[in-house]
Amino acid sequence: MRMRRAHDAQVQLPRQVDVVDEASAAAQEPVVLEAWHAPADVSAHTVPNVPTPPRRDPDTAAASDRKRGAPRRLVTIAPVAEDVRTPDVAILRGGTPIDVVEEGGSAVALAWPGTGSRFRSMHRIELEGGGRTRTLRHASEAVYFVVSGGGFVGEHKLKPHDMVYVPRRAAYAFAAVEPMTLVGGPCPPDPALYGGETGDGGGAPEGAVRIFGADREGEPLPMIGRQVRLVVWPGVGADVATMNFATLEPGEENQPHAHAESDDTIAILEGRGSIDDVTNGVTHEFAAGDVVFVRAGVVHKVKADKGVAIVSAGGPCPPDYGMLRGLGLV
Repeated sequence: MRMRRAHDAQVQLPRQVDVVDEASAAAQEPVVLEAWHAPADVSAHTVPNVPTPPRRDPDTAAASDRKRGAPRRLVTIAPVAEDVRTPDVAILRGGTPIDVVEEGGSAVALAWPGTGSRFRSMHRIELEGGGRTRTLRHASEAVYFVVSGGGFVGEHKLKPHDMVYVPRRAAYAFAAVEPMTLVGGPCPPDPALYGGETGDGGGAPEGAVRIFGADREGEPLPMIGRQVRLVVWPGVGADVATMNFATLEPGEENQPHAHAESDDTIAILEGRGSIDDVTNGVTHEFAAGDVVFVRAGVVHKVKADKGVAIVSAGGPCPPDYGMLRGLGLV
């Protein structure tokens, strides 16, 4: 399987964002995360007082992967130009409005560089019947999940639990026949969606938009749960973009695990539960509509411990090749 090199991402951000975690929600007070200004050499800088995922030297990483028989591939993604202070595990609520809807609806960014997410954007787009987004085109890939309703992306008909994979520089727009809700976004984030500058590379699209049925397609992820599938991943031709579809039945929980070089971003679609930040000994509660964000390297465990099932979409991004090797998928 041939792998491609990811494009670098540079982002200019607003100076302040609000991220609500479980503890502050109880007190009805948002945690305000202050942006910091990166020095010229951002790759060598560590955010003050915030654990930063380890970064492997490209030559060393490539040689190590070849010794293990991994695909000869190296994802290179530059850190965002500005970053924010954020907990190792955060529950993201509310969102920041973004201008992607042309008519009949609204959209917010939940996980994006303004909340510390460097590798995946997780937006929520809600379209009224007859509503539509602007035509979008990014230098990065994008992936979306249809939560409810139905409509189209281009000529592709969409129904609940469809996943939409968008290759780099492919133009796309969503149109709702009935009220439709989607979650997802570009991977890595597109700065233009948050008031920054970007270019789509000016070249031809790297492929066509593709639709996957998350209810029936994908590879099982037993370490995460009995009903968890990896749907968009390198095995279907994606590079940086990934998306899982997961259902945890009441009483079910993950095995404690970490993603060494991938942030884990989980959109909670149905139910309530909690996540253990095993690394720091803290537990956070979440509910439908929240996005759970876990920094790379943090050991965590999601639990359906509130008497109801949890349905979610998301997962580690960029792909967790250690996990894929352990499952025999690469």
